[in-house]
Amino acid sequence: MGKGGGFLGALVTAVAVFAAFWTGGSSLYVAAAWGAGAGALSFVMSSQMAQIGTTGYDDAATSLNRSTSPASGLPVILGGDGPHKNSASQTGSFVLCGTIVSWYNIHNGNSQYLFTEHVVAMAGTGKHIEQIYIDKEPVLAAPIYNDGIVPETHIKPEFKKYLQMEVRFGGAYSNTKTLATQYAGDRYNNNFRGDGVVSIATVIKKTQGSLETSTLINDNYVMQVELKGQVITDLSDLTKKASSNGPSQIYEILTNQLWGMGLEPDLIDMDSFRRAAQFCKDMNYFSNGSLSYNETYKQTIESILQTFSGFIYTNMGKICCGVDRKSLSVKTFNETNVVGDVRVITSGDNDYCNTVDAKYTAVGNNYGNDIVRFPSEISNDEVIRSDGRVITKALDFTWIYDKEQLAQLANRELLKMKYGNNVISLTTPDAWDLEIYDCVQVTLNELQIDSKYRIISKEISTQQNVLGYINLTLAQTNDGIYDGTDPGVWTPDGSLVEGVISVMPPSNLDVVKKGGTINGMVVNLSWTGSQDPNLRGYYVYYRKTGTTNWSYVAATNMYETSYDIYNLIDGVQYDFAVAAYNNLGFVSNKLEVSGVTPDFNFTLPTPTGLVLRNASLGAFSTEAEDFYIGWDDQTALQVNGRPFMDYFKEYEISVYKGGSKVKTYRTKDINFVYTLAQNRSDDIGRTVEIGVSARGFNSGTYSAEAKITVTNPQAPQLLDFKVASGIGALAFTWSVANRPIDFDHMIFQVSSTSDYSSGVITHTSTAAYTDWMSVPDGEYYIRAAQVDVYGMDGNVNWTLSLPYKQNTSIPFSQLNEDIIDGILSSPEMDTIKQEIIDTAEYKGWQVVANNNGYISGIALGNSGTESVFTVVADRFSLISSANASDTTRNYPFVVDASTGTTYMKSAMIQNASINGAQIANATIQTANIADASINSAKVQNGAITNLKIGNEIYSNNYVWNSSGWYIGKDGNAFFNNGNFRGNVYANDGYFNGVINATSGTFRGAVQADSFIGDIVNAGVGVDNVAIGSRDANATVQYVDSANDGKPKTAIISAMGHCDHEIATMGLRITINGVTKDFGTISWNGHGSEFIPIHYAMTGITSNVVTATITLYNSSGLQQASNKKILAPTLMITRGSGSFSSW
Repeated sequence: MGKGGGFLGALVTAVAVFAAFWTGGSSLYVAAAWGAGAGALSFVMSSQMAQIGTTGYDDAATSLNRSTSPASGLPVILGGDGPHKNSASQTGSFVLCGTIVSWYNIHNGNSQYLFTEHVVAMAGTGKHIEQIYIDKEPVLAAPIYNDGIVPETHIKPEFKKYLQMEVRFGGAYSNTKTLATQYAGDRYNNNFRGDGVVSIATVIKKTQGSLETSTLINDNYVMQVELKGQVITDLSDLTKKASSNGPSQIYEILTNQLWGMGLEPDLIDMDSFRRAAQFCKDMNYFSNGSLSYNETYKQTIESILQTFSGFIYTNMGKICCGVDRKSLSVKTFNETNVVGDVRVITSGDNDYCNTVDAKYTAVGNNYGNDIVRFPSEISNDEVIRSDGRVITKALDFTWIYDKEQLAQLANRELLKMKYGNNVISLTTPDAWDLEIYDCVQVTLNELQIDSKYRIISKEISTQQNVLGYINLTLAQTNDGIYDGTDPGVWTPDGSLVEGVISVMPPSNLDVVKKGGTINGMVVNLSWTGSQDPNLRGYYVYYRKTGTTNWSYVAATNMYETSYDIYNLIDGVQYDFAVAAYNNLGFVSNKLEVSGVTPDFNFTLPTPTGLVLRNASLGAFSTEAEDFYIGWDDQTALQVNGRPFMDYFKEYEISVYKGGSKVKTYRTKDINFVYTLAQNRSDDIGRTVEIGVSARGFNSGTYSAEAKITVTNPQAPQLLDFKVASGIGALAFTWSVANRPIDFDHMIFQVSSTSDYSSGVITHTSTAAYTDWMSVPDGEYYIRAAQVDVYGMDGNVNWTLSLPYKQNTSIPFSQLNEDIIDGILSSPEMDTIKQEIIDTAEYKGWQVVANNNGYISGIALGNSGTESVFTVVADRFSLISSANASDTTRNYPFVVDASTGTTYMKSAMIQNASINGAQIANATIQTANIADASINSAKVQNGAITNLKIGNEIYSNNYVWNSSGWYIGKDGNAFFNNGNFRGNVYANDGYFNGVINATSGTFRGAVQADSFIGDIVNAGVGVDNVAIGSRDANATVQYVDSANDGKPKTAIISAMGHCDHEIATMGLRITINGVTKDFGTISWNGHGSEFIPIHYAMTGITSNVVTATITLYNSSGLQQASNKKILAPTLMITRGSGSFSSW
């Protein structure tokens, strides 16, 4: 196992030979960069330095894809005469190539016709297009050999109704394509002729039929073209053709002035190249492929060398081509002609392998890359068993199409590992006539070397003791290398397309109505995804039931198994269908549901955060007569990916009694006031269950109902209730400290029984503090209560029952009557019976009546310093003489000594001090009252220093939420209008009408459905400078603070600059993934001049807006231009006004 085993057949090396001229300098650097040899002299011209190492561009030939990038490389294709793809037709080989899309246009902006211009390859290819594939579907019925519109007979029947094509192989044209003049648009002109390139123009017509069969409906389709390569000189017979001869292809790359290295032919050893070319022809070694723009010339040449085990070297100042094949030894080296030390390298296994994985192009499998392993029977291979493990090396043979050719070369590379055991270096004077890859015999007995070797390096020695000698590097070889016979195990030919019979359809199609929005009714289709292994996506269709034609709606990707259809008519029957399609364009049978009237199967978000906004006695209890309900704002919510307000129409308010819905109200606000008047009309009462649900634009769109139960409790028990007697009435007093806001009246009950079951007298009053109730004298039980606006509903909170004796009329006395009668009738009453008292203490007189010891009388006494008049009687009364003889006597003055009560019919009191009084009616001219409780007062004019309202104060015309004003003790106030000249402070609030303000400061967020006037935001990005051929890109991104789906307009602008006086640049602007390409812009200015760049897009609803300006080199630019984008500015606007243009 020697290090020399790492040298493969596609070997690129060099030898430095003293010549009549010397390149020196940068030429040596170029030789190293190209890989011609390590430190060797090469005649690769220094002008090619930039081309040799150029990488970094994609090209459509290498990746077989669709490219729209202006930096895509123009494919250069080589090959075409072998091996035959079709042995029967003997038409040679082809190369499959993708395309570069240089122009596309929808005819008239909205038609059925899509025009696309495809650039296929560099001009100079053989005029033979074998097949054109659109999304891997072959569309040609016959090959194309000439320029012009492709005849319908050359297009397969299933495509000819929808597809037109026009081909140009890259001549010198005077006008543009015929199809382009019809469908490419106004900006496409005669300057776009297709000179120097193979190009194909396509026009695809999208119809109901193509939608039904999914034929050519992909706007971003991938085109691949199977065509011949460049017409070059085949060195085996010196004919011009699309040659697959490897040495001829390498010669073309080295000498081609347009796309090759451009070397002078005099630098090429033509004889060596022709010998190699003839060898390839004799051995049927073919090479087919394209130059990759991501590889150097060296890599491309090495790929071609792999097709025939070739190598490149320089000898005597010329570039030579050789072939690795069996050779006889042309010289022997031994101790007689070897000078100095011999170096033998036998260690190291970095390049060793016992298995080769060979990658090649499988033409029978759509030109895909396939891999075949050698040896094919790993378990039986003696080398692998000896090594004890599989050591694999991957080799690239992608320019090889033929399996037999690949097997021969892969076997050869594997056997080199077996026979190449060492590498030796020696110095000799006998090697001037030897060339790279010559075989020599080396016999060195001292080192036990006696074997055949190949020359892999030849250098002139510069050491003084061996000056003029040759240093050789030799790799051990053996003729057994070329005797490998392992045929390989190959993947069967045949593409996946040919084996596909059908695509597995989706299943379980479900249709539900998502509700009405501002854009009409929305229906959602959802399905279970297809299990097809090659699934790419789904097509969605619908039609009215009873019609025959399906309407194509959209295509989704393989991960989307639902789709919304808009603007359907509510209540109409429809048929819906979904079909799966795979990556090859095959479409499954439609999964259909027919005769469906979509039903509702989703809800709007349930209102949350229901609260009693005027709660005062707890979270769900209030003293207010109205119930003020509120809930969370839902305007910022998303429903099925759309703003809630797209679906929302109004809120439905339901009022329940005993679990049954009584009444329904509607509002658009997030507040609702259930008034006392509504309550009384609905006959609900003081406990109300209220439900709130969101409603959409049709009856099927609504949310679940959120409920709240609120109550207004009965008025609390009266405080400090007292009873006093008045003349024929009871006087009540009480405290109003706990009078409720919704107080309605007082109720008093007087009953002759303690359980108030009989003899009940009821009195109601709206007075505060005191009131009167007329009742006859008697013994009673008395109680009182406060009643609110909801009346006697619920348990009334009565005071404790008070037993009370009422006795306010002059007590009747028969004795008093008899005495008066006696006075009037007895003759004895005509005289006065008296007794004179004269003692030392006083003088006086008295009249006394004694009946069984019960005494009554009157007496006068005078002590000289004090006089008294005393009446001893249970009752003292006065009556006029005139009235004494009346049948019904009226006593104007009576004193009841037994109770201490004095009765007066009328009194004139100059001044009185009264500790307690019950006055039914009083006229007071002037009063100084330290403390007063007044039920009702009418004050014509008053001045109040301090005023405390214990309950509420309101205007005499106050009606809830309608007129007047109200201020309650809980802090709530209601005004229909107000003018405030000073500051107003509030934590939060709602304005339903118009707000007019001169100026204002908002320290939080401001959100509005619309604005009158313009709202503008702008951001400036960083400048961008692109040097040379690079694109200049400037991106500015805007992130909205809200995600409410409101439409806005984006305006991107900047200043562009080019530092060449005569140049053309391309301009492209992209906003949120939508690209506008303005094509080329002529620059005829000077270094100080700029061009303005401006573009706008409307109707943007996403909250993130990204805008990018790109200046790129156009295809007509002859030299790289430095480009600048200065002050890129993105403006975002939104407004409620309207515009017009003309």
